[in-house]
Amino acid sequence: MRLREPAIALGMAATLFACKGCKPVPPPADHAADAGSTMPTSDAAPAARCTLGEAGATLDVGDRRALVVGEAIPTSDGFAVGLVRTAKGGPEALVARVSGRQVAEQWVVARGAELVADAPPPQPLVAGGSLYAAYVASGAGGGSGTRSRRIVLAKAGAPALSVSFPDQAAESLAFDAALASDGSRVALAWDDDSAKGGIQLAILAFGAALPAPVPRLVSDGLTAVDGPRLAPRAGGGWWAAWSARREEPADSGVRGDDVRPSLEIPSEARTFSWVELVALDAAGASVGAIRKLTLPSGHVASFDMAPRPHGELDVFARDETQAREGEGGRILHVVVRDAAIDDAIVVVPDGAGRGALDLLAGLGGESWLAYVDGADRPRLLPLGETRGPLGPPATEDALEGGRLLAVTGPSRLVAAFPTPAPDRPDVLREVTCVR
Repeated sequence: MRLREPAIALGMAATLFACKGCKPVPPPADHAADAGSTMPTSDAAPAARCTLGEAGATLDVGDRRALVVGEAIPTSDGFAVGLVRTAKGGPEALVARVSGRQVAEQWVVARGAELVADAPPPQPLVAGGSLYAAYVASGAGGGSGTRSRRIVLAKAGAPALSVSFPDQAAESLAFDAALASDGSRVALAWDDDSAKGGIQLAILAFGAALPAPVPRLVSDGLTAVDGPRLAPRAGGGWWAAWSARREEPADSGVRGDDVRPSLEIPSEARTFSWVELVALDAAGASVGAIRKLTLPSGHVASFDMAPRPHGELDVFARDETQAREGEGGRILHVVVRDAAIDDAIVVVPDGAGRGALDLLAGLGGESWLAYVDGADRPRLLPLGETRGPLGPPATEDALEGGRLLAVTGPSRLVAAFPTPAPDRPDVLREVTCVR
């Protein structure tokens, strides 16, 4: 799983969110086919599903007030996580692989001047028993005096690989990394804010005779885009997705489920936003056209995605479209197949608050959807085999101030609590959630 929203600036406390729960309700008989269905609601508050377990592995995180916990991925015996900490010598970016309650590997990948302020923590990757880290780093100035940045792919015991790009004044720091399904290559994607920019992609590999990585534009170069996401395709290559946006016309109205601009927060620019996706081959070239997964008249604020073992890709998007002011956003589920895209299903009709949306997918097939409600309370939605809801979401007060990171086993997850508290002295805690 990956951190989807920008990381908190170095030197600031990182307050992250976590879990939510549900009361059992029979899922739709054919979740993918019922394009107009929504998740059933109930006046009764569903019981919480999650309880905190014992403290997990003890990581050396330095000053807790300046800790930023990033993304985590499940492994065969635990999980791997990236973070930025402040040590005696200054800020450091590291990745750690946790097995059970033990830190099996902890590796500082960058420190000091190499780090870029406000960049997200390194993203861990695991393949063939090896731990990788992808992160944003500063670069040397070019011959004309222009500065550059790099996306670095590091592996313990091997020279780091990287791809460079100009350091634009308004450059987004969002990036993503994903291993190919066979683990042979890593795709890196980032947002280039230059005039001719868009979502850029490069393919890197250790020990392979690949040409020097040359960034390739995978978005159309015309639409404003950000927040790239990557996932491996079962037949080889990757899925690349991103958020696209355009300004709303001043006289735009509302029909059906569309939102009136007057319901938007006045201080925010009024924009339509949606999710776009393209299939890529093993070299990073586009396979087919860019496809819109959600309506271009929507207001998608965040999304997450993960592939299934048989090749389907599940995309969940938080749309801030509201039929009535104050009811909160809704969450959509789209299933992508190589030849077709299923119509979006509304799995949470209202009450979704602002913040990251996390799809937590375990190696054993168990999946959960984590988000916060309008009061920033953590909520969790259990997902079935086709990632349709197994019940409605409920509030998980036990995980207040935390954020679920990964599924580590049947009904077992791990959560991070970066902000120190008397009853939570450890950053990592085990969580048991009843499905």
